[in-house]
Amino acid sequence: MRKTSVLFCCLWSGFFFPQHIDGVWLNEELRNSILDGSLESKNSGIMQPMFFEISKNKVANFYQVEPSVKPKFKSIKKITKDIYTDGLAFYTYINENTISYKTKKKSSTYIRNQNISKDDIFDTKKTLTKTYIEFTRLSIIKDVHSNKEVSVKCTNGGNEVRCVYDKNKFSYTIYSSNPYYYKSWNKLEFYMETNINNSERTYLLEKQTNHSYHLKDLTTNTVEYVLTY
Repeated sequence: MRKTSVLFCCLWSGFFFPQHIDGVWLNEELRNSILDGSLESKNSGIMQPMFFEISKNKVANFYQVEPSVKPKFKSIKKITKDIYTDGLAFYTYINENTISYKTKKKSSTYIRNQNISKDDIFDTKKTLTKTYIEFTRLSIIKDVHSNKEVSVKCTNGGNEVRCVYDKNKFSYTIYSSNPYYYKSWNKLEFYMETNINNSERTYLLEKQTNHSYHLKDLTTNTVEYVLTY
C-alpha cells in the first residue's frame, strides 16, 4: 500500500509541476544569421528579444547583449500544460531544447543554450570553428614577419581544429563578436584563438576575397599570419 501511495504522489506531483523550462533560450533566427553571415540584411523585429532567461517561474528578456547589466525578471505564469505567459508574451514549451515565443504581432522559435560560457552567449563557437574556414582545404600558412610560407594540414578535433606545419603544431577555435542593433545591425567581427606550440594568442580574423584569411594583432592591427587554401 505504501509503494502505491508513493507512486501516486510522484505521478500527482509530476502532473501539476511545470516542465523544466529554466535556462537561457536563444533566438534561433538570430543565431542562424550569425552562423551564415546574413545578420546585416535581416529585419530586427523577428530577432527580438535576442534571448531570454527563465529561472524559478520568472523570465527576463534581453533586447541587446549586455551581460554586465543585471536582468529585470518578472513573473511567468502557467496557462495550460505547456504554455506560460508573462502578461505580454506566450512561451510554449515544445521540448527540452525548443520554446515557441508569441505575441500579438509575431511568433518565433527559441532554442536552449547548450554551453555555460558567457563569452559565447549564442553558442556559436563550435560551429564557427568547424565551418567559418574550410579547414580541410587549408594548405599554406605564412609568417608575415619572416615572409616564410609552409604547407599546413588540418583536421577537426571536436571542439577545435588541429593543424600541423613545418614539424610544428597549432590548434584554433573561432568565435564572433556579439550582435548589436541600433538603426541597423553592427558588422560582426570574428576572432581566432590559437595555441601555437603551447603559446596562446587571439587574433582578429579577416576573410579575404582570394580564399585567404588574415590574422591580425589585436593591439597593433597588423597582419602576423596569412592562411590560404
